[in-house]
Amino acid sequence: MIIMGNYEVATSGTKLVNRGLAFLDALRSDTILYVLVGTYALLSITYFAAMGKMDDMAYGYYVKSFSINYLILCPMVAFLFGITRIVHRLDNRRSLAFRYMFSSRRLGRFFAGLILLGAIMVFLGTFTSIKMALPGEQGFIHDRLLADIDRMLHFGVDPWRYVGQVVNAEFLPIVVINYNIVWVMICFLPIFWVAVSPRADKFRLRYFICYIFTWVILGNVLAKLLISAGPAFYGLVTGDELRFAGQLALLAENDDSANSITRLHSYLWQAYSNGSTGLGTGISAFPSVHVGLLTLNALFVREYRRWMGWLAFIYVGVIQISSFYLGWHYAIDGYASIIIVCAIYWLMKKVSLAKWGYEKGMRVLVTSDARA
Repeated sequence: MIIMGNYEVATSGTKLVNRGLAFLDALRSDTILYVLVGTYALLSITYFAAMGKMDDMAYGYYVKSFSINYLILCPMVAFLFGITRIVHRLDNRRSLAFRYMFSSRRLGRFFAGLILLGAIMVFLGTFTSIKMALPGEQGFIHDRLLADIDRMLHFGVDPWRYVGQVVNAEFLPIVVINYNIVWVMICFLPIFWVAVSPRADKFRLRYFICYIFTWVILGNVLAKLLISAGPAFYGLVTGDELRFAGQLALLAENDDSANSITRLHSYLWQAYSNGSTGLGTGISAFPSVHVGLLTLNALFVREYRRWMGWLAFIYVGVIQISSFYLGWHYAIDGYASIIIVCAIYWLMKKVSLAKWGYEKGMRVLVTSDARA
């Protein structure tokens, strides 16, 4: 009994060591992502501190939402899904499946992934802080240019008019829910799986580096170079209230709905006017991060299943059309985003991070627990 007891203690100790090593290995494999996020945040904090605007930083607004969604709800759903699948579908292999579910490699990756999601929270807080500061004293100075290019590309007609002939005000609630809610789920839920699942080891770094570059290049760099507000705010920033008056009148027909798009327009403009920072605040039309992030996900989905990738690109088209129909963007904003994100994706694929040793996967632990 004593020998048996000692053996059990040794086994438990080995498992604990293996899980610790798996966690550290998973954490180390994400090093380059922490460097990118840390550099981005440090430069931003230095700028805001130098300008005496530390109160304008948006980190606090993301802590609650990220903690609830990624540290509580998503792990609970993943756990319940895993248990339910094992109980209902794996009658003869439940013991093996449970061992695999709680293996060192999976647990190490899971907890390292939660820490990585914390870094993404910091990243998005930094992004929002910068986005709020983009207009500066110059304001939105490129709306006329972008609107004119849009009209020229669409045969002398503002593109929303084509959609308005097909999609009337009765469909607005559906369009708004899809753009504001379904889009969020499709763009933000996958990052939980990519962060915590060992199945994403082969492309996790490439995905998150593309993810970071998409936000920064589209939403910070290019947004500053061609600072614009979008059709919904065109009259407020140019003084020409007639050009998109018809579009705003169409959107206002949905004001009685709980998903009124014009109330969202007012919320963002009020935040901008007051200089207040909040979750999702900041006005920037060119280019479209909405379309860009969805394009990125579609490209990676296409790697997994080609037919699913084509369906994802059809949805990119739906969001692209919705973006200018709802007054958030000019059509050219989405076109530019698709081209730029495809370029980012192609370049990162060519770079082949695996050659740097970052995507070689987890260290093989020579124990039965690692195989479980």
